[in-house]
Amino acid sequence: MTSNFRLVPPLDLGTEQIISLSTRGVKPNGVSPTTFARWLQRGARGAGSTERVRPATILIGGRRLTSIEAMISFFAAQNATGTPASQFTPTQRQRMADAASRALAAAGL
Repeated sequence: MTSNFRLVPPLDLGTEQIISLSTRGVKPNGVSPTTFARWLQRGARGAGSTERVRPATILIGGRRLTSIEAMISFFAAQNATGTPASQFTPTQRQRMADAASRALAAAGL
């Protein structure tokens, strides 16, 4: 089974401002630590897409951390309108792949 998730770019510890998920700087944007934890687990659907986006985080000393830049990238990925919605469901794609495999086998390839 394939994953329907996409991660925003990974964190760069050398240049990004690392923050805790409970940092007060996240809360003014209306994002509680509980909401962020749900995004980590389930992802968030991007605009006009069935693909889900997960924010970039890092685990340091048993604590899950992110960065201000990762939050900006995550929100930008959620609001990107250039991402087209998938035309086929995973089941339809699997059936098409199976049919193509049978056709190649019948052709001797």
